[in-house]
Amino acid sequence: MKSNFSQNIDIVKQLTITDFKLRYSGSILGYLWSLLKPIGLFFVMYLVFGQMLKFGDSIENFPTYLLIGIVLWNFFSEVTSNGLQSIVSRADLIKKIYFPRIIVVLVSSLSALINLGFNLVVLALFMSYFKINVFDWDTLLIIPYLLELWLIGLGISLFLSSLYVKYRDIAHIWELVLQVMFYLTPIIYPLALVPARFHSFLLLNPLAQMITDFRHIFIEFDYVQAFYYPWPQIIVTLIVFIVGFAFFQYQEKSFAEQI
Repeated sequence: MKSNFSQNIDIVKQLTITDFKLRYSGSILGYLWSLLKPIGLFFVMYLVFGQMLKFGDSIENFPTYLLIGIVLWNFFSEVTSNGLQSIVSRADLIKKIYFPRIIVVLVSSLSALINLGFNLVVLALFMSYFKINVFDWDTLLIIPYLLELWLIGLGISLFLSSLYVKYRDIAHIWELVLQVMFYLTPIIYPLALVPARFHSFLLLNPLAQMITDFRHIFIEFDYVQAFYYPWPQIIVTLIVFIVGFAFFQYQEKSFAEQI
């Protein structure tokens, strides 16, 4: 007889596979959409900000700089946006079967993680085309940054999904927050374009620090490392996750009644 832990692992596996399949069911291109969306956004951003506005003149390999930012941002956006609605979208399952509700949010983030895996393969091929060495021991340094990004996204998802059960306006509020965060994070512009006195302020954003550090593993640019790195960034990530987890645990007992 399986233990509860083994049963929960099986539920996570089955729901993750099902969630990923359903996301692209009925579409002609299917899983290719997980690759085409960031690539399409990259070409538009590169044409406008790289070629027309010359944002990348101070960076030797601006296409790679830009694509890294887009891939990581899309991952964070997908984790939080899909996680936000995960409990409500699984209302039928939650009402019929008892299992730890956190699994639903976790599955949503794992599905986004699978998408990220495909995007990282494309990113590696892209960088290889530009003669950037991705098959190096230094490449392993991306693991802690991806873990931090996933953990902070999961923490936010746990918090938002709990609120969304009762307050559906949260989806619109978070969409607006994401739009603001996108421009406050150095994704389409290099830090060199920002006055030096604002660098520390921008890097108070954990996403900005993670994406900047991720890029610096592969390419050289006007890198500005916040004086507080790495411990405050790690602490902020852990606090966000713990707060989101605690709030979710407090609210989950009433999910079945409210959805």
